[in-house]
Amino acid sequence: MKHYVGLDVSQEETHICVIDEDDRKLWQGKCESTPEAIGKLIQKHAPAVAKIGLEISHTPLSGIAPFSDSEVFYSQTFTSSPVQAKFTK
Repeated sequence: MKHYVGLDVSQEETHICVIDEDDRKLWQGKCESTPEAIGKLIQKHAPAVAKIGLEISHTPLSGIAPFSDSEVFYSQTFTSSPVQAKFTK
């Protein structure tokens, strides 16, 4: 089963929500906004990740640059702003 991850990234902490392909919430929590903390929780709670959505309207991308260096991250990730109302698969 595919997993979809939503990240609401701020400078100090990141809120994370994992849903499955039937839109069931599997996990929700938060962690420090570090590449290591975010990556660890995604690996733990979304082992079959298909896409990752980032809401980063007020946070510079450079803060997560080490996490975004992999090709896998780029192929599975999109960004959105708070004015976009629906998380699409």
